[in-house]
Amino acid sequence: MPPATAAADTPRLLAPVRLPVRLDGRRIDHLSASSLAKFWRCPEAWRAHYLTRVRGPESAELRRGWVVDAAIEAHYRAILDTGRPLPPSDVEQIYAAAWQRRVDDASVEIEWGDEDPVAVKDAGLVALRAYLADLAPTVRPVSVQREFAFALAPELEWTLVGRLDLEDGDGSIIDVKIKKRHVAQADADSDPQPSLYLLERALAGRPAPRFLYHSVSPTAKQVKTKIVVTRRTRAQLQAFVVRVLATARAIDGLNRAFGPDGPWPLADPTHWCCSPRFCAAWTSCPGGAGVSRSAAA
Repeated sequence: MPPATAAADTPRLLAPVRLPVRLDGRRIDHLSASSLAKFWRCPEAWRAHYLTRVRGPESAELRRGWVVDAAIEAHYRAILDTGRPLPPSDVEQIYAAAWQRRVDDASVEIEWGDEDPVAVKDAGLVALRAYLADLAPTVRPVSVQREFAFALAPELEWTLVGRLDLEDGDGSIIDVKIKKRHVAQADADSDPQPSLYLLERALAGRPAPRFLYHSVSPTAKQVKTKIVVTRRTRAQLQAFVVRVLATARAIDGLNRAFGPDGPWPLADPTHWCCSPRFCAAWTSCPGGAGVSRSAAA
């Protein structure tokens, strides 16, 4: 991937060469879609999670989603390896084994709340069966769980990283979401994950026509599966690059001002629209879910 030329036509922004050092002495060397989203929601939560490594218990929903993902991954890997899917009973056995491994992992604390572990596990099985019946047949996988890392400029000592659940034969990127509520269109259009993943494909010279959320709700009374489509224009991807660089600068600035022990105040986002020339083309801040006038015309 050519990171040096990839961002050459984007508005350049002064950004830190290095990200902060954690309290354990190790330097942060990457940002991901989830870390960007966490910082945009609350810089102090980002500091606690990434610099002091304060981690709360894992939610029951997160546990269920992780285990369903493991079973779905096995389904697609079998297709890539042999040309044939696994029998549904085998996929369900993989799900059961992955669930047990996660439950037995003493390093992972689970916050069950009012949830019954058996009911959570059973609901995950319902979601898995619905996915295999409704959504899996629509996919011709060409990659499963492909990891990437790239820098926005050659001088930067940090990268953007991610892992694509699926890449389809038609060029689409697919992400599987197992949650109580289906992914909303507004959330899909503003989520940094599609922006980052579509940016990676564009910079690699293989632009994806769309990003699909395969949304599965194990608790839905009627529609348990749903496909939510989102896209990004070239201008939106350029704006995303600007906001990522501005975010790195904000992280660096807060760390210099308040240190890794914090607490960190809310970052002022008013400078994140970094280029008057660029902002003039937008109806709202490009870091959010704005639609460019040129794209809408």
